[in-house]
Amino acid sequence: MAKHQTIVLWDSDTGRREDWTCNSSDGSSARLSVEPTASGLVLRFDYELAGEGSWVIARRDLSAELAPHFAAVLRLHGEAPANELQLKLVDPSGANVWWWRRRGFAFPRTTERVVLRRASLEFAWGPLSGGNPQSIGAVEIAVAGSTPGAGTLWIEDARIEPRHVPKDLSIRAVSASSQSAANDPANVLMREGSRGWKPEPADRA
Repeated sequence: MAKHQTIVLWDSDTGRREDWTCNSSDGSSARLSVEPTASGLVLRFDYELAGEGSWVIARRDLSAELAPHFAAVLRLHGEAPANELQLKLVDPSGANVWWWRRRGFAFPRTTERVVLRRASLEFAWGPLSGGNPQSIGAVEIAVAGSTPGAGTLWIEDARIEPRHVPKDLSIRAVSASSQSAANDPANVLMREGSRGWKPEPADRA
């Protein structure tokens, strides 16, 4: 089986402005440029949101296979009001979209590493109605908000990294001195007040 490679979306050494396009909702605006810095080339995303339901998108079209388990990693900073930060994975058909959403994201004023894990990726829309993405045809970085205002986002690095599949940590066999009805010892990690394990009332051990 071929080893899955990191999908590089933006790299400070090799990033090219022409690989990216931008779009915005009615009344909003978006502009992309490349800004040289001491650490390399940074993708600069200037935008202005019109208000309720507005959005701006920076998009890169590329064809790539996804690893069974992966995470998106961004290094960025911004000068912008808190809004929803989105990273979307668009399948090759363009019809199915999965996304990560960070609601009320406070854009850091100095560069920070943002990790978006596979477990928090959600199906957004499309005829598949769910499931997991196997491959992508495009990636979009978006900002959405309800308050009018301008902002700038600097992206120093963006990539999708293959990760090791987590080990199965499920409990296979648990014993206890006693149990209440419907509170099996195997449920010991479930929250209290549900069907988590409970001993018999008389069992003080």
